[in-house]
Amino acid sequence: RATGKNALLKAVIKEMLRLHLAGPLLVPYLSIAECDIEGYTIPSGTRVFVNAWALSRDPSFW
Repeated sequence: RATGKNALLKAVIKEMLRLHLAGPLLVPYLSIAECDIEGYTIPSGTRVFVNAWALSRDPSFW
């Protein structure tokens, strides 16, 4: 278990990885059924890309 300086170092590394992602988009997903997200209808068979960069900077998640 991390304590003291090790805990701080671990927290700093996690924060750096959150802010500086290896890639801005996650692996694309294929919707298997029609669904509604935030008022938008996503048809079945649509390829969906998740913007990880935007999620990592959204204060409502962090």
